[in-house]
Amino acid sequence: MKMAPSRPAAFAKPFVLRTFANPTATSLAIEKFGVTNANTIRNLSYDEIAAHKAKNGEGQFVKNGTYTIDTGKFTGSSPKNKYIMDQAPSSQNIWWGDINHPERAEVFDELYETVTKHYSSAEKVYVFDGYAFRIENDVVIGGTWYRGEKKKGIFLPLDGIMAMHCAAKTVTPPSSSASRLGIFNFEGGCYAKTVNLSQENEPDIYNTIKRDALLENAFVDAEAKEPDFYNTSRTENGRVSYPIYHILNHEPTSSGGHPSNIACTPTALVAGTERGVTEPAATFSACFGAAFLPLHPTKYAKKLQKHNTSVYLVNTGCTSGGYA
Repeated sequence: MKMAPSRPAAFAKPFVLRTFANPTATSLAIEKFGVTNANTIRNLSYDEIAAHKAKNGEGQFVKNGTYTIDTGKFTGSSPKNKYIMDQAPSSQNIWWGDINHPERAEVFDELYETVTKHYSSAEKVYVFDGYAFRIENDVVIGGTWYRGEKKKGIFLPLDGIMAMHCAAKTVTPPSSSASRLGIFNFEGGCYAKTVNLSQENEPDIYNTIKRDALLENAFVDAEAKEPDFYNTSRTENGRVSYPIYHILNHEPTSSGGHPSNIACTPTALVAGTERGVTEPAATFSACFGAAFLPLHPTKYAKKLQKHNTSVYLVNTGCTSGGYA
């Protein structure tokens, strides 16, 4: 299955290329992807990445050592701009509709060529070798700094994995999966919202904001060099990416048994989480995660049936607000 977003315009910034394959393989040279003559900077540490970003004018450190970045005009996902090649065997399995759009192979190839040409002419290309899957699965994401787009191409329900955008009792949220062996977290951490975050209301998440974490689109007081999570002038979709070990009682293996219960809460469109959304609005989302599901919801329901998992819809109306 090959996935691609809508056609990008010009790419102005240094690019990060993620080569999702076995990192021990010798075929990970980016020339394999058609990128030539690139100034490659590979597998940097947190401190090295932060230093490069600061030099490139892409962010800053706040007082406690956390690095913060601004993703530009894209502060949320673009669920209506996802295209999947309409070819066998994907054609008969994909849940085609407003989110998963069919596209011809020629368009994918054109976009792929556009991106590889940009990489080849870029002043710098940052490469991270991240092991994710072994099967053929080419993903092209061009023209967006929004990190949330980059994890959606490795969900493999036909290979025994059911992706869930969720929290788990033994695994940190938000992205986890259930496989034949049980539940596991594949992000190595969490991508949590920071709007109105404080030590009092969310101490576990608040305390993860330190060195090795990354703040995204959070308002930063220029003089104090401190983030202000109550200031949403930038976006309501500020985020923090933190490693799982920042949670004191984390499960080191990031895995557990099959879930016995799943609690679903009503979904809402909140300003900044998706492009074009400016006011909170309640919405229905199949499986409460339709934007992340390439297959029909019944495919995932069968996996729940197989392991006798109970599902509960929790009424969160008592929290009030425009999106309760």
